[in-house]
Amino acid sequence: MIKRLLARVPGAIESYKIGKNLRYGVRSHLRTTGGIRGGAMDHDAAVAYVRRIFHKVDELVSSGGGWTGKRVLECGPGDSLGVGFLALAHGAASYCAIDRFPVAFDLSSERRVFASLRDGLTAEERARVDAAIELGDGGYRAKDDRLAYHNSISLEEAARRFAGEGFDVIFSNAVLEHVGDLESSLRSMRELLAPSGVMLHDVDLRSHQRFERHPLQFLEYSPFLWRAMTSNTGEPNRCRLPAYRAILERLGFEDVRFRVTQRFDASLVEEVRPRLAEPFREVDPKDLEVAIFIVTARAPAR
Repeated sequence: MIKRLLARVPGAIESYKIGKNLRYGVRSHLRTTGGIRGGAMDHDAAVAYVRRIFHKVDELVSSGGGWTGKRVLECGPGDSLGVGFLALAHGAASYCAIDRFPVAFDLSSERRVFASLRDGLTAEERARVDAAIELGDGGYRAKDDRLAYHNSISLEEAARRFAGEGFDVIFSNAVLEHVGDLESSLRSMRELLAPSGVMLHDVDLRSHQRFERHPLQFLEYSPFLWRAMTSNTGEPNRCRLPAYRAILERLGFEDVRFRVTQRFDASLVEEVRPRLAEPFREVDPKDLEVAIFIVTARAPAR
């Protein structure tokens, strides 16, 4: 309520964000809570959340022959590796997760999520995951490197660290809108993918603040001011769908497909477009309407 009132004061949002950005800039690490704790999900909601993400990726992987033997990389898993748990259960050879920032895990809650996911598996699937992950009283442990997690590692660093390994599947959920350099991040994925490897990204182009005057207000700030407000906080990079399309084409990805799952109201876009910063005023109104989309793509066979 207080933030909404302050948002009506000219310059209040800008001052607040610049101050926050400066504070984060002097910290050695930015810690995040992840999607489950950050979303204040209870146990049942957390399990359902993990299953929804897995289902999206499973549709893509199953259409290309299934999980058996696949090496999987998740970018920005947040505070749960549950999708990796399910990938291993369905036959993936390995699952690796990377996060740019340290994430606060609740291992006991994660253990309960794993246990609930396990209850829904077949006997064969349980045997697979039991061979890789041991559930203890207060948490869990990976028995070997079939389940791996690395925080404080960017996509660019991952491309160097895992050079030549070749992942068959790369995916993310509400991550790419936060990367500092979209083209560098997608180029790193191109390097990390094995020949004919596939990737899926669910991308949320909405503002991540709830106290602005309208849902597209964050596109009104000039690029210079937006950097001053957000360069250290991991807030949205504001790239619109055409930027993703152009970058994927430049990088040589094949079978690129976009599926829009949520749009801004067309009348809102028409009303606010004249007030948007110059880069966004030039975007086609239909593309400006895109709020959330899923993009899938495949690396060339060679």
